[in-house]
Amino acid sequence: MKIWKDKQWRINILFGLPFVLIGLTVLGWNVYQRSLFTFSHPTSVYITRQRHGKFKPLNVTVKDVDIVQKMYAGLKVFKAFPRGSVSCPADFGIEYTLTFESGNKNLVTAHVDPNGCEEIRLSTGQHLTGATNNPKANIFWSSLASALHLPDQSYLGGATP
Repeated sequence: MKIWKDKQWRINILFGLPFVLIGLTVLGWNVYQRSLFTFSHPTSVYITRQRHGKFKPLNVTVKDVDIVQKMYAGLKVFKAFPRGSVSCPADFGIEYTLTFESGNKNLVTAHVDPNGCEEIRLSTGQHLTGATNNPKANIFWSSLASALHLPDQSYLGGATP
């Protein structure tokens, strides 16, 4: 056991182990966060919007599995909402509630705001932002616009067709 008697090894382990444990904890959280979506295959999504200004209330069930699964998969690319003070573009207060289902089973409900910081709050407790430089984030917003038969995602937040 000469290796444990060497002072340098003990110092490396003493100072390196906490960083390894922190790294595994963070990695574990990311794996857990992603696993909320990994094995679920939604077959429909129920979309609602409350009356807001010129927008009438909306109640739509989308059963096009391709669109539903694109929206569901699109949620995976969003990052955690930043903590503390955040400066966001204008937010017009329009919010959509999406309830993803597989058969009769509710998988997750997402409250999404297409304006401002593009906040997304999941029924799992996650708070995400859709305002990201990741081009894959557009999959979610464009799929939502497509499900609502809108020309593009800019119409989700206030533009009129």
